[in-house]
Amino acid sequence: MTNIQPSIAVLPLVSRSPDPEDDYISDGMTEDLILSLSKVPGLKVSALTSSFTFKGKQIDIREIGEKLGVENILEGSIRKAGKHLRISLQLINVKDGFCLWSERYNRELEDLFALQDEISLNVADQIRENFGHLQIADQLVEKPTQNIQAYEHYLKGRQQMRFWTGDSMASAVEHHKAAIAEDPKFGKAYVEIAWGYFMLIAWQFIDAKDHLDLAHSYARKAKVLIGDSSEYYYLMATESMWMDWDFSNTRHYLEKCLELEPKNSMYLESMAECCLAVGRLEAGMHYINQSLEIDPLSPNHVFTKGRLFDLMEKPEEALVYYERTHELNPDFELAYGHKAQILIHLKREAELQEWVKHCQEPEMILKLYQVYHASKEERALFSLDKLSANYGLFPWKTYILAQSPDSTIAAQALREVVEMKLGSCINYRFDPFLKHLSNLTELSDLYPQMPNKEEVLKAEPSKEEDRIDQEFLKVLEDFIKVEKAYLNPRLSLRDLAASLECSPNFLSYQINNGLQLNFNEYLNGFRLKCFQQKALDPENKNLTLLALAYDSGFNTKSVFNDFFKKSTGLSPRAWLKGQEA
Repeated sequence: MTNIQPSIAVLPLVSRSPDPEDDYISDGMTEDLILSLSKVPGLKVSALTSSFTFKGKQIDIREIGEKLGVENILEGSIRKAGKHLRISLQLINVKDGFCLWSERYNRELEDLFALQDEISLNVADQIRENFGHLQIADQLVEKPTQNIQAYEHYLKGRQQMRFWTGDSMASAVEHHKAAIAEDPKFGKAYVEIAWGYFMLIAWQFIDAKDHLDLAHSYARKAKVLIGDSSEYYYLMATESMWMDWDFSNTRHYLEKCLELEPKNSMYLESMAECCLAVGRLEAGMHYINQSLEIDPLSPNHVFTKGRLFDLMEKPEEALVYYERTHELNPDFELAYGHKAQILIHLKREAELQEWVKHCQEPEMILKLYQVYHASKEERALFSLDKLSANYGLFPWKTYILAQSPDSTIAAQALREVVEMKLGSCINYRFDPFLKHLSNLTELSDLYPQMPNKEEVLKAEPSKEEDRIDQEFLKVLEDFIKVEKAYLNPRLSLRDLAASLECSPNFLSYQINNGLQLNFNEYLNGFRLKCFQQKALDPENKNLTLLALAYDSGFNTKSVFNDFFKKSTGLSPRAWLKGQEA
């Protein structure tokens, strides 16, 4: 048995529904399967963003597996017709393209949560039976609401949030409001509304004065309903980070998130962003690398790694990651602007002239280039105090004014965006265009002592090792032989555990760690011996080898041939000829 960590990616389920607007069901089912499988300790699950990179694309399974770093792919389709769901799934091994498992489900929409749990458990069981021990809970999906209409609105909101634009976040908030109108106790929907408001405020899409109190009211309701959840702690981390710029509190809440979900790439990326804000760049790199291991095709994660290189003053490395962000998401505006900043620093004017055609406010970017590279005397001629511009996604106006030889103008420019808590200025202490202002006495209050707490890089919690029970393994072997359980080609680990009156997790651990075999390898060993005995029996000389394999419990020709050759080094026919000789 190999010691490679079991791994899987869930590709976006293809919507076969007659109504194109029902796409949210297939996206929502995909997201929920990813989240539920991520709860299985020891199972590497490719994160949502990376999986959705392949939505609507026809790409070879092996290429997808290589890009995501996984050995198995779950793919399929879903059709919604009224309140009826028809789902078809197959689990494929990337290495050889072999279908490990396939199933079809016909259910009513009202049974959605039970169906998600059943599918998740079936897939996790198949991974365990084929690739090694996993500790699988009895239930992987919990009902977040009793109202299926509320959940449909929630799924529509989650789908909108994945577009990461001001308009889509505002649309998501409205869908989640519709969800709580259907179910006033739907805690996750309150979290999504408050979170959406916080992000819209931080990036200046809506006015804080009109919406901050409203966001807090939804957050308070979320606390009452699901206060001990990772979703709620992440909401509090978001408020601390983007609303308050309170990075100690941010870290506190993110640590709680990661205690509950240590492999959540979004939480890990947020920890990297928190490290960015306080200048702990090496620690930030540690967290973002963990994020990218789980979600390698996430534009957000790739961008954040670029920002870390940027503030480490490694511009060429940063450019690689900003350009990679463009490839993954051509509409990712932050990467465009930060690449423009680097081109200004590197004095690559000709390249900048072309690049600003992709950016918002190109005139302001080119103005910054002129001012930044001008002499002190030349800057005095620019009349910077008369500069007029709104604050958009980037504080170009602040960057320009910060270069003023008049310290009063420069200081006021920075103070204005810091007091606004403008999201793009959260790293102002280390921003190459702004950090020179730390020497101004009139801004000393904006540069408080940075926390000197040593970075504690949390290791994954150690698992208590179970004891190998040799007596149980002998009972198991006797049961398999006496009952000839291996002759059942559909025997599952859960079925065998029920026969032995033990838990599936205990049985899996004993086989994998006590015998160094996965479940299917263990059973196929008995089937192989059975086949060899049958093949050498003269009474069976008129039967084909494949028929004897099926009589011995093997369920497919390819599994039989592959296992036989792996175990003996010969094909079944070559082995038989050798025995006859």
